[in-house]
Amino acid sequence: MSAALISAFSFRGRSNRVGFLASVLAIGAMQLAVAGALMLVHGPARMAGEAVLLVVVAWLLAAAFARRLHDTGRGGWHLIGGLAATFLGTILAAMIGVALFPLERLVVPSPELGVVVLLASVVPFILTSWLHVARGSEGDNGYGPVPVAAQMPSRDAGRAFVRG
Repeated sequence: MSAALISAFSFRGRSNRVGFLASVLAIGAMQLAVAGALMLVHGPARMAGEAVLLVVVAWLLAAAFARRLHDTGRGGWHLIGGLAATFLGTILAAMIGVALFPLERLVVPSPELGVVVLLASVVPFILTSWLHVARGSEGDNGYGPVPVAAQMPSRDAGRAFVRG
């Protein structure tokens, strides 16, 4: 278990689609659990906890995305392009929101702000969806062996366990 936890922080190696989905879901569950626990804390300790949570979640997600990019034969540096596209998409969504709606209507909670947030989510949704469906490179590549062989037990190992 500790080896899996340590590897979650690593930017090295490859992650197949199943491994990437499992990583993203585990990170999301951890984020929800810790954020829920932080709701019980008040004052500066809560703010410090939220800051630490933000850094840890950002690191874990960046590592998961980099390993998935490695599986497709791309370097982790492609994350910078994805972040730039996300940033520009968010700026564009804000500009569209300001052009479409009076500024006084872009407050929490308002349906107009919901439209702007939805527009801002389009680019990251497309990029993340692509990572979920893109095929990995066949065979070993410069980032490591095929993750299926490295992460998934063989069928024979399962049969031996059942016969056990």
